[in-house]
Amino acid sequence: MSNNLYRTLRGNATNRVLGTIPCSLVDLHGAGFFKEQDKRIEELTAELENASQRCEAYRASLLAVLKDMEEEKLKIAVKVQNTRLNLKG
Repeated sequence: MSNNLYRTLRGNATNRVLGTIPCSLVDLHGAGFFKEQDKRIEELTAELENASQRCEAYRASLLAVLKDMEEEKLKIAVKVQNTRLNLKG
């Protein structure tokens, strides 16, 4: 099969499968273009997953700090109230 015929057939088949991708894009880039794009998508997906995991860890740490601060605030409020009562009494 000639190279041009192969590209035309492949381009038409790809166009049917992928919808709006023009044959000229397939002809210019071939299968390597899509493999590189798939690889880049996988890399970005992995990067996003790692960032999401870090975000969740930071969120858990932040919530723990906020909980500790709330507990300390309550302890201080009790001490202040006790001090006021002692000064009045």
